[in-house]
Amino acid sequence: MATPRLLSSRTRLETLFARHEPDRTPILGGWIACPEYICTIAQATIDEYWADPVGVSTRAYQLLGMDGLIGVFVPRSPKDYRCVDANSYVRAKPDLSLEDAIARVEAMPAPEKIESDLDFEAAYASFRKGLIEGQARCGDMLWMPAQWGAGARVTWYGDLGYENYFMIVDDEIGRVHLPELWRTCKRHRLVVRSHRTGHPSHGNASTPVPHQPSRPRMARVCR
Repeated sequence: MATPRLLSSRTRLETLFARHEPDRTPILGGWIACPEYICTIAQATIDEYWADPVGVSTRAYQLLGMDGLIGVFVPRSPKDYRCVDANSYVRAKPDLSLEDAIARVEAMPAPEKIESDLDFEAAYASFRKGLIEGQARCGDMLWMPAQWGAGARVTWYGDLGYENYFMIVDDEIGRVHLPELWRTCKRHRLVVRSHRTGHPSHGNASTPVPHQPSRPRMARVCR
């Protein structure tokens, strides 16, 4: 009986995304948060890891036979765990008054200002460059980074403080979220553009992704 031919990592993932059955279940890497484990897998020293954490981690995932990488978790320092530290957690801001919090909100740029300041071609060039470099680093694995920035941020209490955030009226909360939603739409457009062109090394797109959402619709999303 002939041995079934194994699919490449890219084909295996594309087969699954097309809702067909691949030769085996694809495996995604990128979540190992412990440098010591990464070093054991990659046969590297801890000093080598901290000299190039992404490179050493990528080699470890290659040795594990991953089909794709959604990213590479790197602790913020040798003393901290995963990608957070003691400064990552939200605390109250007793020194920020409600009036000052509202003033910060009112000073946020309007969506139209954010849009007019956006150089989409430059943003896409940088986004595309990152995809190409990531894929080159991954080799046979598929670089498919999670787009965390494509989701609108709602944790503004980290900037305004818990009490201020929850005391601000609905209209003010909408003003907080509206600029962030506009920035999120920018990320969406970059992702759409990259999908329209296929793999980032297969050429440039010639048409930018249009974006003309109405303020009322965005406001409804905010609320």
